[in-house]
Amino acid sequence: MTGTTFRHHLLTLDEETTPFVVRQEAPLQPGQPSPVRSADPVLIVGGFPSISPDSAHPLSPTLQVNGDLTTCDDHLLTAIALAELERHNNAHWRTTTREADNTVCVLAADAGRLRRFIDTYGGVLAIRPLLVSGCDPDFATASELTVTPADDNLRLDFLVRVPVDRQRCTYCGACGPVCPRDCLSPTLFLDLETCDFCNECVRACPHGAIDLHGARRQRLEVPALLLLDQVSIDLLAESDPGGDRIFRPEQLEQLFASIYPCQVEELLTCDSRICQYSVRTGRGCTLCLSVCPHHAVTVDGSGIRIDQERCLECGLCAGTCPTGAIQYHRFDDRTFLGWLSAVAPGSATTLVLAEAADLHHFWWRNRGRSFSHTLFLEFPRLQALHLMHLLAALGRGFSRILLLGHGHARPGQQAMDQANRIYSQLDGPDEPVRLVTASELASLLEEEAPAAPALAADIDTSSNRRTILASLLARLGEAASRPLLLAGGDFPEFGSLRCDPDRCTLCLACLNDCRIGALRADREQLLLQHAPLSCVQCGACCATCPEDALALAPGLEIGPDRPGITDLARAEPMLCRQCGKMFGTRQSHERVLVLLRQKNLVQDDELYEYCETCRVVRIYGGRDDG
Repeated sequence: MTGTTFRHHLLTLDEETTPFVVRQEAPLQPGQPSPVRSADPVLIVGGFPSISPDSAHPLSPTLQVNGDLTTCDDHLLTAIALAELERHNNAHWRTTTREADNTVCVLAADAGRLRRFIDTYGGVLAIRPLLVSGCDPDFATASELTVTPADDNLRLDFLVRVPVDRQRCTYCGACGPVCPRDCLSPTLFLDLETCDFCNECVRACPHGAIDLHGARRQRLEVPALLLLDQVSIDLLAESDPGGDRIFRPEQLEQLFASIYPCQVEELLTCDSRICQYSVRTGRGCTLCLSVCPHHAVTVDGSGIRIDQERCLECGLCAGTCPTGAIQYHRFDDRTFLGWLSAVAPGSATTLVLAEAADLHHFWWRNRGRSFSHTLFLEFPRLQALHLMHLLAALGRGFSRILLLGHGHARPGQQAMDQANRIYSQLDGPDEPVRLVTASELASLLEEEAPAAPALAADIDTSSNRRTILASLLARLGEAASRPLLLAGGDFPEFGSLRCDPDRCTLCLACLNDCRIGALRADREQLLLQHAPLSCVQCGACCATCPEDALALAPGLEIGPDRPGITDLARAEPMLCRQCGKMFGTRQSHERVLVLLRQKNLVQDDELYEYCETCRVVRIYGGRDDG
């Protein structure tokens, strides 16, 4: 039975600074801060930020739901509270302030309509007017117009007719009387729609200031574009990333809503040190680019870039990133793994992952119930879940993971399918990871969770996502009765690498673009090696190989008899005929000679069998000029 007041769960310290959880029954006023009272310091409080905004203490939906809806004892609830406190303390991201910019370029086909718009909104908007047809003394008419996204703006390039050069004009007035159609005004506006191009004004001008066909290229950059009348444009970008900055008159409400100062939180960032996209070759992993529905993930000269103003924090890019270069800072990989290590449940325990609103709603509909062998965890965006998260949770002792979705949403779909495919090859439950609705969840939690294989070893939280995943998969492969097969459409980022030893010169150029460490070199043994479990099949190494010696081999088998590291190519050392020093490989030496012969630059083959020092001595005959 539920009580008549809200039950608060709070983490505090005793006199010996030992943390423990206490419970308080106190009325909670929706919209007001949480009214907890304690003589001891309060570190974190169970609650829901949507109900208790501006709380004096950090609020944790996870702590509140586990305290109310599970059979967690005080020891486990304290561990959860400490993990939530650590999560709160680790949640850091950069915040910047964007100033309001009310500049908008207005394109119109009718000068009268454009003038009325300026009269109405000129005091609110900084309007840069352009006509696309017709002629008017107050507005420039643009032709050959192109619009291109440019960072946070739109770049307009266009041609403007300039029949009168005001730099040359001395305003002598010689042109005015000779115009038979009176199309040249005293303000030097030439009405090209009235003009019959008789050239009388051109001949009359003593300074050559009039050119009826004169034109000038212009460029304009603005944060927004408004199209009046039936004006249409083509946005010069493959995926139209600037389309949300182009408005029609019926979208004025959206235009005004976009003009405001605001704080921009960099909640999703990309670490170029482990990102497998190569700026130099334009090749490599582009999964984040392909999944972002808001065109917030782009490429510039420094690599993958996330436009924080476009980003709507859906988490898809973080969930699809195979290396963990993209991190979601509300709950990054390291903090998630730390949470799992701190809680460490027993076997046959269900973990429920849900976004804050869904978790709050489930708590609201199930007050008074208690679910055994269950833990709830608020995860900010389920679409940010990766296979590593799920395998780490299963490996720490959770026997199944239920993702509380809403309606037809499919959060974490690829990660869920991958985890289930892997566990279907083990002696475990058929579907250890499931997406469920709120109506299904309560009945499922009343069922006993099936046992599942666990990986008791600790996880190195300081490593990157792919290294951690490789370690988890290797442990599962060792425990499996038959090799685990990771192949097909569910596992596009798993596979091995083939190398043609006859082509490879062991130049090691491929190592430069393998930031995740799947390619390694033993320089003493002149050996190129590959760690298939670390390879994300991005193809950057293949693109950078000057000899075209590398090729991807999709699909991977994991098992105790499958080597973790394979040898791709071994080279014969090139030793100096004089001093015996190694100065390269036999393959690279022969390749260089082939290229030099093609350019007729080789006169003495034997000379190239000496190191740089001995070669100079032989060329100059061993002279000592000192």
